[in-house]
Amino acid sequence: MALAVLGVGAVSALGQGAAALRQGLERPDEPEAELACVATAAGERILCVYRAECLGLERFVPPRALRRLDHLSRMALLASHLALEDAAVEIADRTRLGLAFGSAFGPQSASDAFNDSVMDGGDRCASPSAFAGSVHNALASQVSIALRIEGPCQTVTAFGQTLGGVLSWADAWLARGEVDYVLAGAGEEVTPFRAFCAASCGGRAALSEGFCAFLLGRPEDAAGRALVEVVSSGRCALDGACRLELPAGPWSVIHSHQGLVGEEAAVDFAHFAHASALPLPECLPPGAGFDLAMAVLELPGSGRTACFSADREGRYTLLVVAR
Repeated sequence: MALAVLGVGAVSALGQGAAALRQGLERPDEPEAELACVATAAGERILCVYRAECLGLERFVPPRALRRLDHLSRMALLASHLALEDAAVEIADRTRLGLAFGSAFGPQSASDAFNDSVMDGGDRCASPSAFAGSVHNALASQVSIALRIEGPCQTVTAFGQTLGGVLSWADAWLARGEVDYVLAGAGEEVTPFRAFCAASCGGRAALSEGFCAFLLGRPEDAAGRALVEVVSSGRCALDGACRLELPAGPWSVIHSHQGLVGEEAAVDFAHFAHASALPLPECLPPGAGFDLAMAVLELPGSGRTACFSADREGRYTLLVVAR
């Protein structure tokens, strides 16, 4: 696999766009967090919640068209517009543009709204609009309609391995010549239900939300930008540290947690020449999307960057980014 990353769009608590992400990561202080008191069977727990605002979306989309979009769809749409703007690539034929999105939990706020309508009014009075927005495919369909994308469209849900699946679809479409470009992305939102699950399962004391989108092309389109050389997913042995067979360095390593609880699998970085482990700050969502954005933005340095993320079950995703 070799994918050229032509543009990056990010929406998180650090702001909107690649420049805001870079500036936010270079600052020593983190953005202000919202404190949420969550009631669980074991008592109340305080969580720090880092919200992502979709400021500036009206620059791309008329406000009237945003009325029925849930929060996750708005983050995805804004990140997509920013990725296309960052790439500065003219895509005249939208039938040659594919879309591959991923989300471990999907549009939870819409799902919660639909469940509430069932409980309040029964099956006969359940909200059809909330149901339409609650399915995982709604995220990709909303963005494809807004951007007039007529190429292949795919939604991937594989928890910690979601972005790896998204990139695999993009690689397959490009390799078969079905498209010229792929808009790929992944993200999550924070909802009361997710906060309750995190608090009840003994997860981390912080939750964050956001969405990262990338315009991808073939290696010959890279023009000096980043290349995703390897995408690998699998399972580590839980009785020992993961040892990944990679060429000699120098390397930088971005190591983040994934999943609901956020316990990290043990990783042995000894075989990385000159490895420099760079954990993500609390204010960025867990997952490989923001790992990849950091690597593309050259925050770890030049050369190659290994983005490694694992969940408590030992499932991992490895991305290798070269410049």
